[in-house]
Amino acid sequence: MPKRIGSAPTRNRIKRLIREQFRLRPEQFPKGDCVVIPQSGISKLTNDEIRRGLTHALAALVERCAEGCR
Repeated sequence: MPKRIGSAPTRNRIKRLIREQFRLRPEQFPKGDCVVIPQSGISKLTNDEIRRGLTHALAALVERCAEGCR
């Protein structure tokens, strides 16, 4: 995770939140590798806002893959 995201504790918090989403909802993720690239403003968001954003991004990814992944 790039340093532009914030300090080491901030980056670690975000990584933990992303891993937790994958751990709690493995059936929702398509098979294969998934890369999450956070944007620079993510450090200002609360944990709940990050979780909601990941859920929304996941839904968009699943919909896109249902149409035919590239």
